[in-house]
Amino acid sequence: MVQLVELIPDAELVVTLEPAELGLRLLPVLASVQPPLPPLQPDHFLATIAGSNEAGYPGQYPTNYRGEILAALIEAWAWLDGQGLLVHDPRQATSRGGWTLSRRAQQLAKEPEPYRAFSARRISKEALHPAIREDVWALYHRGKYDTAVFEAMKAVEVAVREASCLAAKDIGAPLMRRAFDVNGGPLTDATVSLLSVRPSAIFLLGRLARTKMLSRTERSDSTIRTRRPRSLCSQTTFSESWTADARPEVRHESARHHHRQ
Repeated sequence: MVQLVELIPDAELVVTLEPAELGLRLLPVLASVQPPLPPLQPDHFLATIAGSNEAGYPGQYPTNYRGEILAALIEAWAWLDGQGLLVHDPRQATSRGGWTLSRRAQQLAKEPEPYRAFSARRISKEALHPAIREDVWALYHRGKYDTAVFEAMKAVEVAVREASCLAAKDIGAPLMRRAFDVNGGPLTDATVSLLSVRPSAIFLLGRLARTKMLSRTERSDSTIRTRRPRSLCSQTTFSESWTADARPEVRHESARHHHRQ
């Protein structure tokens, strides 16, 4: 069985953690309570950590912290219960029943940073653009942040390539430079000042390059390289509107007319 003192050796830290923080750090300990150990009961489980003279448990921390640690653990247990991370175990037939981790809690117990993974739930799926909503939110929800960013930027790259009618071989930063070239780039808005466009272009190029670098050893660009442009490429320009309620708009205009502007 995993001991809380192995994860948090400092008793002072245990009593200063917020219920949510302590509760999430308790998950690996709770997950390690498996048969033939008795079913999870709050009074028994918390006493083994804080200590109890009546039950004969010495506890895992100095006795002068016993009261404070028990109070912190009770709050953490209540928080886990309130979040649906601790649920009653229907398999336990004892008169008092037993507790078990929910499926979500079992996943969080395996996370190296459970607080970050749990916080991902606070981001609404509707806050993401429809083009990336399903894949990216699911990855982010599981704490796969690098992969989520990669998939999001891949979607941007594909959208830019399709709207600018560039070849499948155009990828990454070179693609963005060609698409948004101030001297006739197919996606360049001639009505916007260069001074206002340049910072956004630099950010986009940097973000894309950073994503490629982090994912180079883990992911393949094959899906991007083989993606074909839309059939409307000969007469489209691109107006980007990456909001939650609007897809990237494609205006059917003459590319030659756009360049003359």
